[in-house]
Amino acid sequence: MKQKSFKSIIAAAVILLTCGLIVLYYVSPDWLARSAISIERCKAGLKKRSLTVDNTHFVYLTGGSGPDMVLLHGFGGNKDNFTRMGNYLSNDYQIIIPDLPGFGESARDSAWDYSISSQVSRLHKFIKALDIESFHLAGNSMGGGIAAAYAVRHPQRVKSVLLLAPGHVSSAPPSELFQMLEKEKNPFLVKNLKDYKKLLDMLFFEIPFIPRPISIYFAEKMIEDREFLQQAIVDVRTNFYAVEKHILKYPGPVMVVWGAQDRVLHPKGAEILANKASRIKKAIIDDCGHLPMIEKPKQTARIYREFLRHGDSQGAFRKTPNT
Repeated sequence: MKQKSFKSIIAAAVILLTCGLIVLYYVSPDWLARSAISIERCKAGLKKRSLTVDNTHFVYLTGGSGPDMVLLHGFGGNKDNFTRMGNYLSNDYQIIIPDLPGFGESARDSAWDYSISSQVSRLHKFIKALDIESFHLAGNSMGGGIAAAYAVRHPQRVKSVLLLAPGHVSSAPPSELFQMLEKEKNPFLVKNLKDYKKLLDMLFFEIPFIPRPISIYFAEKMIEDREFLQQAIVDVRTNFYAVEKHILKYPGPVMVVWGAQDRVLHPKGAEILANKASRIKKAIIDDCGHLPMIEKPKQTARIYREFLRHGDSQGAFRKTPNT
């Protein structure tokens, strides 16, 4: 009788737990989303931190051990875009992943300019506040444009540059996104869940599984950010910056990685950049869209690690910090 009672208690507990999870699934998608994000951060050994520099509040992830590495997300993204890739890097590098001002949890002000140049200035204050003298720098999309511009402006601080489908390769053929923008259609300006799913379809070759309640949560965040994103994209596009011209002013090693099926920025950009100098290397990832660090995190990290290993073996990474 006691054994039957114990089994009944266990069965009842399982039923209650299952019911509780079902309720959370439909009633509290924000809790589920935050929990899933926390699990991925924990797996990568990353913790959330914050600091304020000149009235600009930065929120960032950091963790790992070894040489410093700064990772920059793209337009409409945030620090957690690099969490999966960070899982394959944190054993050998001290990773710092900020929410760029205006995005994620960092400060936002409608009076600010969100051009590449302005974001480079804010990023430099953030890096100096953390007392990082030299580091490897990587960026995706808009973050790639910022990474390239930062390396040109502060070359003695930057050991190497990784550009993941970087924005602002001005001589690349127009991508599907830019053809849409010419028709005044911007998929990043999400109005509903249907729009959000269309955006995901453009960003990924194969969309990762996202439970519907969590999709709703992320869609709502994009809807809340719609007005800001409308302003920010004007700043980014109006203030012209050609990566393929400026990156030559950075003397260090550069790696360019692009998804072969990128619909946001044309993959031809990888070839354009690699043809500028022999020290600029490129890699194309098959069956991958605009966000290789999310869609193919292990493969992207492997390419990056091999690039860094080769640079170290050639003595290519400078140690002299900038002031």
